[in-house]
This record gives sequence, structure tokens and C-alpha cells, in this order.
Amino acid sequence: MKQYDENKEYDKTLKSLDSITMGESDKEEVYSDLFHSIEKKKGIGRGFNWPIHLLSAAFIMIFFVGGGYLIAEKILWEQAAPEDENVETIETVLDNVFSGPDKELKKILDDQDSYIEEDKAQEYQSDLYSYYENIYQPYFEENTFQGHINTNQLTFTQLAYYKGYQLKADKINVKEDEKTDGAYNFTVNVHYYKGDIKEGDIKVTGRVNIYNTGKINTLKFYDDGGLEELIKIIQ
Repeated sequence: MKQYDENKEYDKTLKSLDSITMGESDKEEVYSDLFHSIEKKKGIGRGFNWPIHLLSAAFIMIFFVGGGYLIAEKILWEQAAPEDENVETIETVLDNVFSGPDKELKKILDDQDSYIEEDKAQEYQSDLYSYYENIYQPYFEENTFQGHINTNQLTFTQLAYYKGYQLKADKINVKEDEKTDGAYNFTVNVHYYKGDIKEGDIKVTGRVNIYNTGKINTLKFYDDGGLEELIKIIQ
């Protein structure tokens, strides 16, 4: 019986790939089909019983020869490091909570006296609420957003404005609690400035719960002194 020579088969496969030309959509389809057929083919005849590193090399050769290496890289990266959308949501919210005030908020707050003088206090409150709603509502469950606004958990940049401070979130770290479904612990360094001068920074910690909706159910800050210290400075 003729002995199966893995190295010879490997060389033959690589040579055969040199002449392959495909369109971009075909390259991606072939790569996907080959990748998902590895386990099915494994063990069905000696010709298909190649080690995974040989098959991987063949796939890579296809895309380098055909100019599709960027597609291969994208597919492999997405499989190797899937993005946690919940972490991204929390990071976005924390960055908004502790960075600002931005130009839009400053304009509303700058015009507060004009609203009052023109007897438009209700319109002022409506514009202010709409500002926060546009920023945060997409990331919170519908029935929990207003509660977070009413308890001033999302309005620290407004407090900073009244004292002439500018806040900047930095080094946001979010980690999933492996013991509790949907729970995430976070830390964020908050720098505070007067004009262009940085006066200090404070670490704020807390916890977020995100369930099946993919939106924040609760945002809670830990009572460890960090947030309290920040509030004393900017309030």
C-alpha cells in the first residue's frame, strides 16, 4: 500500500493555489466554507486528514495570492476577539457622565437667566431634559432612564459648570462580574480642570446591571469616597 506523505500533499496543495483567482465575495465564501468543513472532513479518508496548521496555511495562501488577505484578517480577528457590546455601552455612558460640559450643555446653562427673564422656566427645563435624553436614553432601559436623571447620577458635568470646572474621563475599566449575570464593575479616573489648568483627578467606582435588553437597567456608584470627594469639589 502506498504510504501517505503529508509534506508532499502539502506542497502540491500550495502549488495548486498559485493559479487561483476569485472575486472578493467568492474569496470570503470559499474561506468560510473551508473553515466550517474542517471538522466534517477530518477522518474521512487520508487525503483530508491533514493537521489544522496545514489547512490554515492553505487558507492563508489563497487570500495572499488572490489579494484577499484583509478579508481573512477581518474574519479571524472577529472570531478571536468578539466585542462585548455591554462593555462598550458602559464605557460610552461613563465617558459622557464624566466628560464635559460640552458646548451644547454650556449654551443651555449660559441662557438660563434669559429663559427665566422671558418667563420660560418650563422651556428651560424641557431643553435641559432633552439634552440628557438625547445623550443617555439610547443606552438605558426606557423605564429607568428618568430615575437616573432625577437622582442626579448623570448630571455631574452640570455641577462642574456652575463652579467653572471641566471634567474629563480617563482610564475607564469595566469588568464583568463572573458570579452575577448581567453585572459589571467599573472604575474611571476623572480629571478636573479650571480653564486649561488641571487641578487633580479622582477615581470613581461603581456597578452597572445590563440584562437581556442590552441596555442599562441600573447604574450605581460605590460609597468609597471617590464620588463624594468629586462632588465636594465641583458643587
